[in-house]
Amino acid sequence: MPWKVIDMGLRDVGNPPIQSTGIGSSAIAVNASSGTVVAAIVGLQDRLYETRFTVGADTVAFWKLQHADATGNTLRNQKVVITGTNDAREYIYTFKAETSDQFRVVMGSAVGSSLAADIQAEVIS
Repeated sequence: MPWKVIDMGLRDVGNPPIQSTGIGSSAIAVNASSGTVVAAIVGLQDRLYETRFTVGADTVAFWKLQHADATGNTLRNQKVVITGTNDAREYIYTFKAETSDQFRVVMGSAVGSSLAADIQAEVIS
């Protein structure tokens, strides 16, 4: 039986990941109100990204994991997730960003206690 050559996308493993900034990225944030951006990566390039969102709080929390345009007013994609008490989760998505887009974690509900969020994005093509 002859071998078939299948054209598959290649991942450049030499790309360093981009780390988020924000109140939940470098330390524990407290008393975040609904709509607060707790982590963000801004100024993306027109590329495909594997994006890891890590979120957690010491109480039940609703999170909006967003891919938005440069102004943040137009959402290109949004995932709404919930974490339980003393629970942290990692969510991995692939997004096609346009120049100057941003990834961000926004609080979907007020959290009157401790929370943290982080985003790591890696160019995959």
